[in-house]
Amino acid sequence: MAPTMKPIIVIIGATGAQGGSVLLALQATGQFSLRAVTRNLQGEAAQALARSGIEVVEGDATDAQSMERAFAGAWGAFLVTSFWDPAAGLAHDTDLVQGKIMVDAAVAAGVNFVVWSSLHDIEAISGGKLEVPHNTFKNKVEQYIKSVCLDAAFVYAGFYATNWINIPLAGPQREKDGSIVIHTPIRADVALPVIDLDADFGKFVAPAFLDPAKFHYKKVLTAAEYVTVGQMAAAYTDLTGENIVIVPIPIEDQPKTGLRATSREAGLRATSILFNQYGYYAGESLEPTRLLYGDNLNLNSFKDWVRKTGFKVPAAQ
Repeated sequence: MAPTMKPIIVIIGATGAQGGSVLLALQATGQFSLRAVTRNLQGEAAQALARSGIEVVEGDATDAQSMERAFAGAWGAFLVTSFWDPAAGLAHDTDLVQGKIMVDAAVAAGVNFVVWSSLHDIEAISGGKLEVPHNTFKNKVEQYIKSVCLDAAFVYAGFYATNWINIPLAGPQREKDGSIVIHTPIRADVALPVIDLDADFGKFVAPAFLDPAKFHYKKVLTAAEYVTVGQMAAAYTDLTGENIVIVPIPIEDQPKTGLRATSREAGLRATSILFNQYGYYAGESLEPTRLLYGDNLNLNSFKDWVRKTGFKVPAAQ
């Protein structure tokens, strides 16, 4: 008697942060065959996945035919886009264009269930006053998924703990005298929904594939806790003994951020306004998401993330 074939789940961005966490969580269930999609089959990350026994296929979210080939024979798929995708050149509608290509390809290939990495529609929330395209266009793909009647769940990634290091909104910098300062446009009373992405994002996603009916069109806020910038600094101080001084700055005084600075700075300023005026999750509680999972989530706090990584603010350049 032939062994029962496990359902295939396609993971977009399997060599990235969200997709990588999803892959590990799904792998731990033992319930699925996993297929990782990458633009570069020869890349180190793709090769490492292949050596571990994961099926790795080539696919590009700007190429509908390659997406259909990637989804062929699959039961489910995790779909994610990146506004910062270098191949898209910071086009304002990257998430919408690539998201619809993937959704259409999944439908054409007969995929039964997808988990879409979404965010809030800031255009609607702000009454058109604020443009945060990498949020709004993800949500428009969510609405498109519903319009084509594709079964799905929607996960809203929280503020990555690693953003504390990588994005100049709330992160610490060491001065030449050894002191540590956070220059931030985020108000002291604004709490951000933080997630240890590598460790915890997949914990929210895998259960949706295990029980699609329970998660049908559910909004899942993937964050461990709400914390302010001050609380982040306090967690670091508790673990390292190093004090951090927080210096509020006007939104327009955010530091330059390298290549394509004008577009990236505009995005960071809009994001800062979003956090201050409307909230990262538009003021939504994490409790409804917790009720979906009961006691089955074991998430890292921001302090846990600092402890786990052993992060120390590097010396001044």
